[in-house]
Amino acid sequence: MKVEIEKKVKNPLLHRTDISFKVENAEKTPNRKDLREKLAALTAAKPELLILGKISQDYGSMQISGNAMLYDNEESLEKIELLKFKRKNFPEKYAKKEEEKK
Repeated sequence: MKVEIEKKVKNPLLHRTDISFKVENAEKTPNRKDLREKLAALTAAKPELLILGKISQDYGSMQISGNAMLYDNEESLEKIELLKFKRKNFPEKYAKKEEEKK
């Protein structure tokens, strides 16, 4: 699995960097945790500040494309990012909060 960053755009208003990436030679769609760690290593950032958005793969293709948001700090991530994306990327952390509410 080879991960390549196609485009990085700084978004100062939301305190994040928007990243477009592609994965080549992927036999299956990688899980979010592995993909987040690879992107964090490529950008020299903490995996806890990286949120994966859409990940798409055409049927029969070995190429995956997607987007990610790299936040400047944890406070910005908590304040701006939607709960559904936080649950997808960090299920162990945000699943507990729902159980506590019930």
